[in-house]
Amino acid sequence: MIDTKKIKLKIFSIILLLILASCKNIDSPKNIDSIELASPDKKLVVSINNVDSLTYKLSLNGDVFIEKSELGISIDENDVYSNMEIKSVEKKSNNYSYPSMENSDVAYDVNNEYTIRFEDENGTNYDIVWKIWDNAAAYQYVFNNSKEKRIDYEDSEFKLDPNSTVYYNTELLDMQEIYQVSKVSDMKENTIMAALPTFKLPNDQGYVCIGEANLKDYSGMALKYMGNNTFKSHYWNTINGFDTSINKSPWRIIFAADNLNDLVNNTIAQNLNDEPGEDFTWVETGKATWFHGADKEGKIIEDEAIKNLEAAQRLDIRYMVIGNNWRNWSEDENTAFEKVAKIAELCEKYGVGLFIGNDVPDMDLSGDNMYDPDIRRDFLKKAKNAGVSGIKFGHIQTETPQAINVYREISEDAANEKLLVIFHNSNKPTGLNRTYPNFLTQEGVKGMQYNLSTTNANIIPYTRLITGGADFTPLNLANSTRMGDGTLSHMLANTVIIRSNLLTFMETPYNIDNSEVNEFISKVHSSWDETIVLNQSEIGELSAFVRKKDNQYFLAIQNSNTKDKKIEIKLDFLDENKKYKSLEFRDDFDDKSNAIKNENEYQKNDIIEVELLSGGGFVSIFEEVE
Repeated sequence: MIDTKKIKLKIFSIILLLILASCKNIDSPKNIDSIELASPDKKLVVSINNVDSLTYKLSLNGDVFIEKSELGISIDENDVYSNMEIKSVEKKSNNYSYPSMENSDVAYDVNNEYTIRFEDENGTNYDIVWKIWDNAAAYQYVFNNSKEKRIDYEDSEFKLDPNSTVYYNTELLDMQEIYQVSKVSDMKENTIMAALPTFKLPNDQGYVCIGEANLKDYSGMALKYMGNNTFKSHYWNTINGFDTSINKSPWRIIFAADNLNDLVNNTIAQNLNDEPGEDFTWVETGKATWFHGADKEGKIIEDEAIKNLEAAQRLDIRYMVIGNNWRNWSEDENTAFEKVAKIAELCEKYGVGLFIGNDVPDMDLSGDNMYDPDIRRDFLKKAKNAGVSGIKFGHIQTETPQAINVYREISEDAANEKLLVIFHNSNKPTGLNRTYPNFLTQEGVKGMQYNLSTTNANIIPYTRLITGGADFTPLNLANSTRMGDGTLSHMLANTVIIRSNLLTFMETPYNIDNSEVNEFISKVHSSWDETIVLNQSEIGELSAFVRKKDNQYFLAIQNSNTKDKKIEIKLDFLDENKKYKSLEFRDDFDDKSNAIKNENEYQKNDIIEVELLSGGGFVSIFEEVE
């Protein structure tokens, strides 16, 4: 007779063993030594290892872009991850989109997010969160407490192939220097560079750029070369550490792409910042010039002001800017604001808004200090009452936690007054304009006030501009020295390629309007719907961009000062079965301060041949023929 009880017991035992075996595979009580994190398309992979020390490496399409590098942070003299074990990994997929004012009108935030839980023998928990996109990876240390703590230093490392070429900036205060170029193997040990260096990997593997995002109550990051092809996160303004109660670090971003189009077309820094907390539909980007039409005491010179405002109308220039000199119009601030109000009222009659300058001095100074919330809000209220559209804040020039916070505090207080802001002599962009769209642009770049360097202008789009626009102040017609080693056509290309949501020209509206480039400037835009970086582009050598706005396509090419070039551009970015009329400006090989204007018709299957002077350029606007 069959003993059914014994059979049932055996079956139950087998099932129990199978369940236990499967549980070990899913949620093993053993510690996790290694993890692989992948992008949505599975081409970008981050490999985490926690055997001897906590390290990672990053690969794209099977090629290693970041070699084995350390992770970690010291808090209150304790290297918190060194004695911790990985207990769990949680994954979720994110897929969002939102309106953008970067290289396109819509930003896409599609990533895989991994939360890695660490635990020490006392049960203390710390996390590291990774987000992996198809063209970038970012990580953040999570402390899981909001107590006051001392951040000593980071062990965050980025190790690259020694044969990589690095494009970098060592001016930490405001990034206003010509970018330097070096092989990684030739770098001097202890070199400190501002964030957003870009590395071109050998054998055309691709590009890496390193930055940060969502700074709050934290010191800004530079990169220090440690030797052995390794760059390390460095708090350049607080080298002995700083105190904070924040419960997580900013994001450390590794942009990784096998082509320049994918490197440029990202909104990773913005994705990593908080969504806007209020309505910003009132924000309007636009072109700008300096205001011309007031004497040294702030009295309006009516003829001069009106001729420039009328020209601004014709050129679709939306804003004019007055520097800090308005404060010298009277010893009394209220009287100076009265003079500002009269200029703002005159500008408004022509549909032009007004920006005024205001420095942000050292936080320890007394007087008109923008670090003081009461003084700051009182100033912003007075500016709003005077009819001002925006403020050009200047000279923060540090990245202490207090300085980092003041960018956010100024933007928020200005938003409450519906005022726009820009920052000069600033740090690098970190995506804060996602949270505060009234934060239109910032400098953090060596612009044309130092005269044009065409080689530098061909490095900026792939370094400094990766996380936000730059107030480069392109185009000057009256002062030939500002042209530097470039041509007029190159300066026109700058207005398209070196983007800024406040696109300020270093020229009067009247002079632009009475030049041959007036029609081009009247049509160029300060924000774009779509951007394409063409294959002819090469860092430091040549930039060829297509930008689209509504039904217009803009082709802009800018050459470095190395040699004359001749290139062919396929117009396959145009729409099928449509004809386009074009307005073109080419280099004049006999006079670099002049540009040759042409008008043509093209279709999608056509090719344009472009001859470029050393330091030259080319621009064309394509508009559909009705």
